[in-house]
Amino acid sequence: MEGYDTAQMVRDALAYTGGINEANIEVHFGEGVVTLSGIAFSDAERRLAEDVARHVPGVRRVVNEIMVVKAGGA
Repeated sequence: MEGYDTAQMVRDALAYTGGINEANIEVHFGEGVVTLSGIAFSDAERRLAEDVARHVPGVRRVVNEIMVVKAGGA
């Protein structure tokens, strides 16, 4: 259950942070590692999502697999 709680805390943190479209980001957590995947529309959004996830209690490492796409298409 701890993994679910941490993943949910990351999702919540992404949702409450301006500049991130959290609906496009998937969060997986296991053994202290958060993996982010999905899409972002800028490098800044991608980096911000990683930074937000890194500061959630229980997260020891972040693997950022978010792909940056141009708005309106891949």
